[in-house]
Amino acid sequence: MDEHVRAFAQRLFALLECTGAAPSEVVSWAAEVQSARVEVGVTESPTTGIPLGYLVFMQFSTYALFGGAAVLIACGMRSLASDQPVHARLRAAGIPDASREAQQALACLGIGAAVWAAMGVLGVLWCSGSLGGSDPMLIALAQVPLLALACVGAAYGYLLWGLGAKGDAVHAAGNMGSMVLTFLGGTWVSQASMGAAVTAVARLTPIWWVIHVLSEVYAATEATGALVASVAAQTGLVLLFAAAIAVAGAAIARARARA
Repeated sequence: MDEHVRAFAQRLFALLECTGAAPSEVVSWAAEVQSARVEVGVTESPTTGIPLGYLVFMQFSTYALFGGAAVLIACGMRSLASDQPVHARLRAAGIPDASREAQQALACLGIGAAVWAAMGVLGVLWCSGSLGGSDPMLIALAQVPLLALACVGAAYGYLLWGLGAKGDAVHAAGNMGSMVLTFLGGTWVSQASMGAAVTAVARLTPIWWVIHVLSEVYAATEATGALVASVAAQTGLVLLFAAAIAVAGAAIARARARA
């Protein structure tokens, strides 16, 4: 209370200095302000969007969707490396390179989808108490960019495998990559508080677009056509990251196999 009184008195002194009014006038103005009242009320919305707790969970799940999927794939495919017996037996079986690479890509996508599904179930269980009145369509829309991010993580794991990374190198690349991308994407620091230079760099990362579209879904109260179109467009950008990384990984893996 003492702090409030001191702050109020300082405002009065500032008002005296700025206006040149007499102290009696300032006292009368303060009396008028004290008698003024503003009527407020609470308006209940008929529909609710995604609760804040669920948004926070989804934002931080980007760490596991990217790094977790990458580490699982890079470590799990270690037996298929060119210096391993399994790879030699596959080469001797006469399976076409295109068929083998397609099967490997599908296996990576399957692992990425499994990580995404596990995080989705965990999120619903963790926030079950606050999701009761939420729009199921908004919850489903929020999962779309997260699935695309899991595909990016799968492609990154495929790239690490193609580079021949193993052991601690895989874990370091997965965790450090997730840390940097989630920071730039806005998981740890709000995108609105980023500087122009950081934002320009962050837009070149997939997680930035995922966090951005999740914020749009969180701000919505219903799944409109414009919202669906925005989610689809930004999810498409995330999938382009996945495709570019996967192509690079396939090219590196093929070059290493021929070497």
